[in-house]
Formats: sequence, C-alpha cells, structure tokens
Amino acid sequence: MMQESKGCVRAPTSKSDTHNPGLMQGAGTTTCHPLGQSPISPCSANDIRAMIHEGTAGEGLRTSLKESLSAFSTTTDDSKYYIAARRYNSGSQVTNPNLGHSATACYASDIANRLIKPFGQSSCNNNAVAGLTMTKGRERNYGENDDSGNQKIDLDQHQTDHKQATPNEASDVEAGDSGILDTNVTGAADGCTRYYTPTEGATCESAPIAFAKLRQLNSKLKDDYSNLWAGYQYCMAI
Repeated sequence: MMQESKGCVRAPTSKSDTHNPGLMQGAGTTTCHPLGQSPISPCSANDIRAMIHEGTAGEGLRTSLKESLSAFSTTTDDSKYYIAARRYNSGSQVTNPNLGHSATACYASDIANRLIKPFGQSSCNNNAVAGLTMTKGRERNYGENDDSGNQKIDLDQHQTDHKQATPNEASDVEAGDSGILDTNVTGAADGCTRYYTPTEGATCESAPIAFAKLRQLNSKLKDDYSNLWAGYQYCMAI
C-alpha cells in the first residue's frame, strides 16, 4: 500500500490497460479519486476497507497481493516476496530474473528499502537498476554477529554494465529546497532540515514521503490536500 499510494486514501486512479484505483492501485473498483474527476471527501471507512481488501485478497480479480504470493509459494527463500511484488506491479507476463525488468524498475527494491526506512525515500534509481546483470552480496567485517550467530552481510554491492545515473539524469527527481517558505501557509514544523516543493497539479501521491507524515510535519495541510500549493516549501524531515 505504501509503495502504490504512500497511504493516500485519495490517490488518483491510474490507467494502463485498465483502471487501477484506490490505496493499492490494483484491479478493483473502489476509489476515492475516480479517473479524471475530483477526489471524494470524506473517503468513507467502508471504501478504505474495500480498497485494501481488493488489493490484498481480491477474490475474482486478475491480480491481488494474495494471488501474487501464491504464485511463488514453492520458492523457499525470501526472494519470493520481491518476485511477488514485481508480479503485482507488472503482471505474470514478466519473468526476467532481473527484478528491475518491471513496469516500475525500482518496485521490488523500493519495498526492500521500506523495510529499513518505512517513511523515507528509496535510494533506488530506475535507470540503473533496470540494467543490472547480477546482484552479489559482499561480506563486511563488523566485528560482531547478528542475533542468529551469522556474520552480517552487506548486500548493497551490485555488478552492472551501466554507470550509476547522476541526480540530474535520474528519472525520479525530488523537488529541491527552492520555493516559498511561509509557515503561515504550510504550518511547517520548527527545525525542518528538508523541504518538498510541489509543482502544479501535484497530489498527495506526488510527495516523496507518506502523506500522513507530510501532514504531521505541516500542521496546516488539509487531509484532502486541497491546500498543497505549488511553489511552497513543505517540511519533510526535522
């Protein structure tokens, strides 16, 4: 859910070969922001539950989280969760062993990064990860073992034929600190160290952090994001 909509109950319905509405952006029908229409406010508790149910269980739907996990039930290691995530994102037709070959190249990597920092921004770069030819763990001597007695492993080393994209080349560029800083408008928290400046047409899903976290750090931001003003700085971290 965090990967698909950042927990925004009014995430806009997207469209590929079919409509993908709701919190889980799956193959269901329930949404609080229909395609091409204004968001619905309030978004009822029943609709929120229905969006989550359709995305996770989704009886009769072509793709759900449950269906994706079941497809790899015989896989014995933790990779099944990331392969299933790629299937949820891209469908069963994508079988390349590189999980970066996906509708969203960083999808599986982003989910792994969320396990480390749930509300942070993933460092994965779509351009780089799509070109990986091999992933290899590198043992690092930390001088200690984990709780199970195993040596800790650093898995951030990748072998690739592509150079790492620079920030200017990256496809997902985070809004910088340029913009109007006016706490009377945003209610940005004191001591803020990072800001997000939305562009014209931005929605709660556009923010690089979960919308609930953005509201927590910007007290004047409404839950229907109707005052998420383009060109103003909203606090992302303190």
